[in-house]
Formats: sequence, C-alpha cells, structure tokens
Amino acid sequence: MALAPISTPVFVIEDDDAVRDAIVRCLRDNRFQARGFASGEAFLDRLPPNQFACLVVDLNLSGIDGFELLDRLARITGLAWLVVIITGFGEVRSAVRLVKAGAVDVLEKPLDP
Repeated sequence: MALAPISTPVFVIEDDDAVRDAIVRCLRDNRFQARGFASGEAFLDRLPPNQFACLVVDLNLSGIDGFELLDRLARITGLAWLVVIITGFGEVRSAVRLVKAGAVDVLEKPLDP
C-alpha cells in the first residue's frame, strides 16, 4: 500500500539548477509535495494564496537574497510559514540574524539528504 503524500507543500528557492532539482527530488522521494523556483522573484510572482507552506531558501540568491525574501514574506504572510535557509557560506552572525528574522533553521551546503 502506497503512503499518501504529505499535504504541506515545500517550495525550494535555489538559483543553482542542479542543487534545486536534487532537493526537490529528495523531498518528493520522501512524500513531500515539492516545487522549485529559480529565484525569489519567481516565487513571489507565483505566491500561493493563504496556504501554509515550508520554504527551503538559498541565502545567496541572485536578485533578492534570502534576507530580503524573508522580509517580504513577513510583510505578506505575517511569516506564518516555516523557512529553512541553506547556504554555502555559513557564518554565525548571518545565522543569528536569519533566525531573528523568522527562519527556523540554517543549514550549510552541501546538504546531507
């Protein structure tokens, strides 16, 4: 018997195609409804209405970065969504600032599935 997909969607905002595709594939393999976006702007242009979601966001996006995306989401959604930041350049100062801005976690790349 196949297990039902997990109903909370996960949106992956990552400008590196290979990394984004790998994360989306890993999430789907684990029953999550995952969808990828190449930029913060692309995600905001297609922001799902009034839906609880989890985001996996690259901190160093081209265009608006993870900090700006968190700020915009807080204004739009009241930051009711779970946001996990991923970065290849982990710094304690940035991680503290991100958590204070509403991120639930900061993970360093490369990610362990």
